Amino acid sequence: MFKSSTFCLLRNAFRAKSFPRVIVNRTNYKSNDQNQYKSQQKPPIFLFASFPLWEMLSGKKPEEDTPEDKLIVSIKRGVLAIQKGDYKAAEKILHVALKMAQDLQHHDAVTYIYDVMANLAMEAGDFKKSEKLFVEVMQRLFAEGHKEDSIKMLHLSAKMAHICHFTEQLDKATQGFEWTLEKIKEKMKTFTDDEDLRELYGLTKNWYAQVLMDKKLFKQARDHFEEAYKIYTEIHGDKTLEGILMLNNLSVAYSEMNDLASAIETLKKVIELGKEIPKLAEIGIFHANLGLLYLRQSLINEATAACQLGYRLGLKLKNEDATRQSEYCLDRIKEYNKSQK
Repeated sequence: MFKSSTFCLLRNAFRAKSFPRVIVNRTNYKSNDQNQYKSQQKPPIFLFASFPLWEMLSGKKPEEDTPEDKLIVSIKRGVLAIQKGDYKAAEKILHVALKMAQDLQHHDAVTYIYDVMANLAMEAGDFKKSEKLFVEVMQRLFAEGHKEDSIKMLHLSAKMAHICHFTEQLDKATQGFEWTLEKIKEKMKTFTDDEDLRELYGLTKNWYAQVLMDKKLFKQARDHFEEAYKIYTEIHGDKTLEGILMLNNLSVAYSEMNDLASAIETLKKVIELGKEIPKLAEIGIFHANLGLLYLRQSLINEATAACQLGYRLGLKLKNEDATRQSEYCLDRIKEYNKSQK
C-alpha cells in the first residue's frame, strides 16, 4: 500500500478529503580524487505530454478568437518563455493564464497550468514552491477520481521523489522512486504496449540511478542507467541530448566502479553521438571527462589533448561549465606531472 510519508510533502495531498531545458548538470561528482561531471536530466515540462495542448483543453484545434482560444495562446506563450529560459516572464504569463482559466471555470486548464508552474519552479530551483504546486495538481487529480497508481499520478510521484533528491533527502527519494517503479512495473504487466508507461519507467529509473550514485551504490546505478538508456533509445533513438546525457552518467558509474575501459568506451560513444547534435553545449564537458579518465590511466598526452579540446569547445560554445571542467582537468594534469618529477 502506498505510504505518503515516503515523499517530501505527499502527506498533504493524501490527507485531504475534498479539494477546491540548457545546462542540466546539477552536481560535480567527486571520487578517487577525480571530478567527472555527472549530468542531471530535468523532468518534462508537461504532465499530459502525450496530448496536444488544444486537444487537452478543448478537444479541438483553436480556429476562432474565443476566450478559450486566447487562454490556449497564453499558456503556449508561457511554455515558450520557459523553453527560452525567461522564467520571470513565464511566471507572469502563466499567472495571467491561470486567472483566465479560473474565470472560465476551466478545470482541466487550471490543472494543466498548475503543473506547468510546478515544473517552472523546479527548473528555477524553487523546490519548495514546486513541491506545493505538484501537491495541488495531485489533489485536483484525486478530486477527479484518479487513483494513486494512475499514470498521471505516477508521473507526479516520480517528480516528487526527484525533488527529494534535489533537496538532498536521499532516503525519501529512494523510497519514493522504489514505490513508483514498483507500481509502474505492475501496470506494465497489464498495459504491455503502453509506450507512455514504458517511457515513464525508463525516466524514473534514470532519476533513481542518480540517487544511487549519490549513495555510492555504483553497480546498482549502472544497472538502472543501462536499462533507462535502452528504454529511452528504443523509443526516441540514440541521437538525442537526453540519451547522450544518460550515457554520460553511465560512463561516470563505470568510472566509479574502476571499470575504466568501459567508462572510456562509453564516453567515446557519447562524443561520437554528440557530433550529430549541432552546437551541443555539453560537448566540451564530455571531452574534459574523457581527459580525466585518460589521466587515471596515466595517458598524459591523451588527457592533455582531450582537456584542451574541451576548453576550446567551451569557449566556442560559451559554456562556462565546460571551460571550468577543462581547467580542472588541466590543473590535475599539472599536479600529476609535478608528482612525477
